[in-house]
Amino acid sequence: MEQSYGSLLSAAIELQLNQQQLLTTTSELRETIDEQLFWVANSRPLDFNWLRQLPNNLRLEWQGGGSGVPFCPLVGKGSLGKC
Repeated sequence: MEQSYGSLLSAAIELQLNQQQLLTTTSELRETIDEQLFWVANSRPLDFNWLRQLPNNLRLEWQGGGSGVPFCPLVGKGSLGKC
């Protein structure tokens, strides 16, 4: 009788630990999905119109008129601040 109670107690403890692990994993996955959905919802799709406007947008960036910040093709190649 004691042996069966011991087995049941061990099973109950293991079940509780598994449930806690499942809750933690669920919470982490929910946070990841919410993060990804946030970024997807805020980004404009890359459609044909975007592709059609790409040459002009690149020309504006190259000339420094796109974002108000001069475009520097050297940034990211170890020469930050040389433009």
